[in-house]
Amino acid sequence: MEHNYPTPDSLPLQSQLQRILQSQSERWDYAIFWSASRGVDGVFLSWGAGYFTPTTTKPESEWFFMASITRLFAATEDLVYRALATASNIWLVGHQQLSLCGSERAKEAELHGVRTLALVPTCNGVVELGSSDLIKENWSLIYMVANSFDPQIQSASSGSSEKEQTPEIDRSPAAESRKAKVPVNHQAAERKRREKLNQRFYALRSVVPNVSKMDKASLLVDAVTYINHLKSSVASLEAKCVKIRNTAASSAARSRAYKMEIEVKMLGAEALIRVQSDDVDHPCAGVMDVLRELGLKVNRASSSAVGNVMFQEIVIRVSDGLCSEEAIKAAILGKFLP
Repeated sequence: MEHNYPTPDSLPLQSQLQRILQSQSERWDYAIFWSASRGVDGVFLSWGAGYFTPTTTKPESEWFFMASITRLFAATEDLVYRALATASNIWLVGHQQLSLCGSERAKEAELHGVRTLALVPTCNGVVELGSSDLIKENWSLIYMVANSFDPQIQSASSGSSEKEQTPEIDRSPAAESRKAKVPVNHQAAERKRREKLNQRFYALRSVVPNVSKMDKASLLVDAVTYINHLKSSVASLEAKCVKIRNTAASSAARSRAYKMEIEVKMLGAEALIRVQSDDVDHPCAGVMDVLRELGLKVNRASSSAVGNVMFQEIVIRVSDGLCSEEAIKAAILGKFLP
């Protein structure tokens, strides 16, 4: 898949990077041109163009390539700038060289599956090549990269080509058949579809709090786990809401069922509660339920009915939280009010 986000100025650079990678027998995952610019604090390197090999099967290197778009390198803080400042080629192969070179860029590359990292300085930046394979230092490749990004050599080559060569167009039936198999419009549509799909993956990654790995399959597994966690949380909250509604309904029913009067009298470590209410819907059980909800222990209780009126006398043990007549009365009445 080609991830390039090209501007008009970066299109020629992207084509050069693509041509360089496709000319090699070794498999390179990506190529990035870091463009040198001068700012207030001096020279810095930023993304100029990039090409990602469509046949690469390592999703980790794809994430690393995409994350590089926003990177900047200034002063001698990392290997990329060091290659430019010293005009030196840097070729790192394997765990030992990548991890022990002291470069955060190299360590990050290895973390994302890159096993070979090459940096080639040019007159206006640095070309970075990355591969998930172990590739020995290749001087012909370094020479090709340096020449491809040398404006003078490019200009001379272009002028020579215009004067001495006439472009040849393959119009054989086989060539026309190859073109018909993959229409240009289909290629563009497929590229847009893949770019849109990648954007959706990036959006998904931004809302999943814990991503275990960088590949898309792991991201989907983590997303499913997170969604199931959210569903469980929603179910728990809904159960709490039902419980609150039932408690409110019970309190409202008590309020409608009982027209009561309450009197509380403190007796040392105990309190005497006298309740007078309508004798409907088991008023004794309702009062006992309220006392149980308040955590008040009943020492003894008695009740009697005269006509349609129920009289109750209950002796409770005073608790630390409810230790006055007013507090006990207010707590009991509060349970009966909606």
